[in-house]
Amino acid sequence: MCWGTGCVGVGGIAVQRVVASVLVEGGFVSAWDHIADEVREFPLRRFTGGWRSRLWE
Repeated sequence: MCWGTGCVGVGGIAVQRVVASVLVEGGFVSAWDHIADEVREFPLRRFTGGWRSRLWE
């Protein structure tokens, strides 16, 4: 399932991403980041919200 998320980056700047989650473990989400075109790890503490996306389904 693809979903959109708002999160705060390392520099404190809010960003939005559309990702497809692969694994949730130990306070991190591993997900396919469609912008970076790779699997990335996102810390759950930086998420500011989320929504279901029908993109790339």
